[in-house]
Amino acid sequence: MDDMQKEKLRNCRFLTNINVIRTVGFSVIIMVFFFSYFHRVSTSVLVPDLVDSFAVSSTLIGLLASAYFYSYAAVQPLAGILVDRWKPRTVVFVSAILMGLGSTLFALATNFWVAFLARIIIGAGAGGVFIPIVWFISRWFSIKRRAFVFSFVMITGNSGAVLAAGPLGKLVSIAGWRGAILIFTAVTFVFAILTWMIVRNDPQEVTSREDVNKQNKHKSTQNVSPATSAQKSNVNKVQWLKLLRVTFEIRVIRLMLCVVFLSYGALMSFQGVWGVPFLMDVYSLSRTSASNIITILPIGIIIGSLVLGRMLDTKLGMLFYLMGFISAAVVYFIFTVATAILAPIAIFLCIFILGLTNIAFAFTLKVYSKTLPYEHLGSAMGIVNTVPFFGGMVFQPLTGFLFDLFGKDLSTPVVAYRYFFMLLSLSLMAAIIIAFKVKKELQGKI
Repeated sequence: MDDMQKEKLRNCRFLTNINVIRTVGFSVIIMVFFFSYFHRVSTSVLVPDLVDSFAVSSTLIGLLASAYFYSYAAVQPLAGILVDRWKPRTVVFVSAILMGLGSTLFALATNFWVAFLARIIIGAGAGGVFIPIVWFISRWFSIKRRAFVFSFVMITGNSGAVLAAGPLGKLVSIAGWRGAILIFTAVTFVFAILTWMIVRNDPQEVTSREDVNKQNKHKSTQNVSPATSAQKSNVNKVQWLKLLRVTFEIRVIRLMLCVVFLSYGALMSFQGVWGVPFLMDVYSLSRTSASNIITILPIGIIIGSLVLGRMLDTKLGMLFYLMGFISAAVVYFIFTVATAILAPIAIFLCIFILGLTNIAFAFTLKVYSKTLPYEHLGSAMGIVNTVPFFGGMVFQPLTGFLFDLFGKDLSTPVVAYRYFFMLLSLSLMAAIIIAFKVKKELQGKI
């Protein structure tokens, strides 16, 4: 065997090992993201049990659900700093352990405030997962494949939302809400251990520097080389106040953040808290049936990402962005005017469309990536990624207060839910007005 054949064999072995390690490592860390999304929306199925267990009002149930968003939002900038210092493997491992500990405390909580603290811990752990995944993808996957890889991350996350609806409802009916949460806690700890054992931060950790240098001949297409020391130095020298000012000086970013705050806050109020109780209270469905119907929403998100995702990179991207919010507003308006008289097929269709509308958030991420300060993109993403969760932390307790105010706990659930959907409709109408300003701002730029 001549030297050329040996070189080809060595490169083939290198690529095979890299592909296996990359694929397995990526699969493990996105499963941690799967469970972070599960905890984000699981409260909706548990609402009746939480009310019975802790004897609390709708306002406090909304506050309990939103506790996740408080800590999730708070740790976003910190996650950007830690992933640059500790790398994804360590950050995701610690985050998964935190999620598991918080979930254990939640399942064993004896009163509302212990459960509230547990949700804060869960949110803090979940908040440290997404940004490390972005870092991991930037090191392991070529630029040409990253759009597909990111869409797969979102599909996996929403698969966690599917699990938190129908399947969780069935498990709760068998094992009780505490037993169901403990089962998912055990699986979370398993993936924490797998993260530490399997995940590698970048290709340099699994091959010699010499082989990495040879592979860097393909850098223009692969782009998987680790950051240079100069780049790391620049990241570590981020001036947060300056970055904050520069980020919010960009008008289109300010506008899009307002849209995200209003639309995501509304979505998390419906999907994350009141969707299942709405179908149980107004349509007299069992918890299992109601949670199965809400499962349609994340399925709609998944199908929308698969079918429409590529369209966002075309000239039709802005149209899909606007239509997403318009469609969501129409769905909420239909629920407002026909709260208790919708046929089953109409309910299915409305919830499915609500899932499809989430394609607008993918367009938002695309604009972020092209508009935010490039040299500190990760840190800037940590800043703007707090806003949707501020929406959740404001809207969930606000809608809970609305239910208490209009009598959900008394004998008028239909009236209470009508006001609930009216609030969501108004929020989306405001988001649409701002979204058209986004369109004007991006004219000829995207």
